[in-house]
Amino acid sequence: MKISAGLQYGLILLFALGLHGCGGSSSSPPPSTTNPPPVTTDPPPVTTDPPPVVTDPPPVVTDPPEVPETSVAGTAAAGAPISGFVAAKDSEGNSVSGNIAEDGQFQLDLSDLTPPYLLYASGVSGGQAYQLLSVAFTDNLGGTVNITPLTDLVVANVMGESPKNFFNAPDFSLLTESAVQEESSRLAARLQPVLEAFELSGDFNLLTSPFSANRSGFDAVLDVLDISINQDTGVATIRNRVSGDSITNDFANTESGTESLAAGGSLATHFELILGAGSVLERLVELASIPVAERDSGFADEVAALLADDLLINGIDKASLVDLWGDEEEAQYLADEIRNDFLNWGVFSVTPGSPNEVKLWVATENNGPMLFRDDGSNANWQMVGDGNPWWASLGPRYQFANADLLNGIIQPSVFLGTGVERRTFTGYDACSTDQVFVFTGPGLHGAHSLQLPSPGRTVGQTDNCEDDFGLGFVLHEENLQTLFAMQSGQEFSVTRYTVTSEDPEVRRAEETVPIFVRQGAPVTVEGVPTITEATLDGNAFAMSWTLPQGYSVNGYDIWRHYQGGEGAQGLVDFERVLGDPRVVANATSATNTLPAPNPDFVLQREEIVLFVRDVKGVSLQIIKQSEFEY
Repeated sequence: MKISAGLQYGLILLFALGLHGCGGSSSSPPPSTTNPPPVTTDPPPVTTDPPPVVTDPPPVVTDPPEVPETSVAGTAAAGAPISGFVAAKDSEGNSVSGNIAEDGQFQLDLSDLTPPYLLYASGVSGGQAYQLLSVAFTDNLGGTVNITPLTDLVVANVMGESPKNFFNAPDFSLLTESAVQEESSRLAARLQPVLEAFELSGDFNLLTSPFSANRSGFDAVLDVLDISINQDTGVATIRNRVSGDSITNDFANTESGTESLAAGGSLATHFELILGAGSVLERLVELASIPVAERDSGFADEVAALLADDLLINGIDKASLVDLWGDEEEAQYLADEIRNDFLNWGVFSVTPGSPNEVKLWVATENNGPMLFRDDGSNANWQMVGDGNPWWASLGPRYQFANADLLNGIIQPSVFLGTGVERRTFTGYDACSTDQVFVFTGPGLHGAHSLQLPSPGRTVGQTDNCEDDFGLGFVLHEENLQTLFAMQSGQEFSVTRYTVTSEDPEVRRAEETVPIFVRQGAPVTVEGVPTITEATLDGNAFAMSWTLPQGYSVNGYDIWRHYQGGEGAQGLVDFERVLGDPRVVANATSATNTLPAPNPDFVLQREEIVLFVRDVKGVSLQIIKQSEFEY
């Protein structure tokens, strides 16, 4: 069965797409689904593509900050600092949470909890979504407890199951100090060659030794390790990203793993290359932060020197990017938006030679890693880009019924959002009638692929269409493989075809663009945003909502569904009422003026939609059926 617009009203969705992905909230209407398939909402602790490392000796941490006797403090990092929040819970269901600082530091007051304390961090590091576990005991109060991919493994080894499975149903009786210390020492022994390569002594404790997320010392170890977890087998693979060596870690039988992870003989050289590539991003951040009024005549040349002549990023070439960097209207956006993505990069691959090449992850929402190239000297690095001729998106959109949330039920329905944005080098006209984009990947092959016609082809015209366009598809039982693949960061792709005859299946492949969905599933451990009130007094509309830890709001809207109507775009029987008004990210209320329903049609239902994102950037829609009287 080919999934098409007919699956979901035959609707066309127009996406507001930005340089770095889908900015703001989705403009798609909330599809109505009955008996949605169950989905996993606890984010899988997939730990892939950690960022790079340095070769300088680690700084000695002598006097860590004083920590209150009822608290623990530490670093939450996976190479780059984790951007997100940290929390702790106990066996009695008590919990406490707090934000992670920009440098990865955190502190939690555990005075209201009963030991042992299960710690966890949720967020993004190096363009990868994480939920990582750690553990603290009474003896740790007033001291350091870190949260990293390695503490995640230690807890899983103690429990004898994957971190995700334990977090969903923790047995606190198994968390003993002796067991944690034993498994921490066992894992450290297997990693000793890599630890020694960064001059860490044999008594370094994976959980409690202080460190800084600064690409050196223990943070360098986290940079070089690529950890992937097979949820089905309960086995983790720990790989040295530089040398390619790997070992396995069986959660249920940790004693069976005795082989050490080799450090390899070329770590220092490769790390220097990685840092050289990363320095390009750091310099671009510095340039973007210079106020427009203070930029001299050499500013454009400085930007251009960091970019390869053959640069191509989602259809933007070098000249266009230099212009964008110098655009006064874009200056503040660049300064605000790229800082976290560019500084908290992660490594995809490194290939030494002439030229040297390094690929880095720069964000969770992109079409693959960014290539950087050097002439072999490790002194002239430039950004080459992702090589994509246009920007495409594919990702799950989670929808929660507000009435269920009020009853404590967290059960989303899911649909897939697809989008394409025309760029400089697209080679096609979005208004043309012969373009079709086919999205493929796990669960999306053959008859189950997603096919997205260009606007010109959809509406059968060559003008009055949009360059940016997309479709929404309900995710059914047969597509759950697709959802799980997206949650675990697997690769998808989209191919542009030119239809060469009246038969839409007779077509010529043009280009293929990779898509990586690296955000995991929504964070639901502290609930999801819930609309608490929505009122209408005359035409004065007001609403309020909750905003749990780590969540931000993008906007809200109201959709009206009419019986027999044709809707706003002449295709479907719904109407977008407010046009997605934006609010500040931490807002918990909004007011607006609500127009009256279309008198020419019969109003079937009216839905209030709140667009939010969790700490990892996962998009959610909270849907409440209005009870307004007109």
